[in-house]
Amino acid sequence: MEVYVELIVKKMNSEDSEQQIIDAITELEGIHDIEVNIFHERVKIEYDNEDISLKEICQVIIALGYEIVQ
Repeated sequence: MEVYVELIVKKMNSEDSEQQIIDAITELEGIHDIEVNIFHERVKIEYDNEDISLKEICQVIIALGYEIVQ
């Protein structure tokens, strides 16, 4: 089932941060769309929760050195 989530992600401080997150998330299976806004600290992701879980997506973002506020 397709799911849409908006995460608050801290420590994004440049366009490099934006591209790093986009590159890492788009490589994951089940990702349909991703938008990153470093100025508002938001990452919007549309994905299929039968292919990947939100926890797995969050783990990738955290592994990059960013902090997710729930």
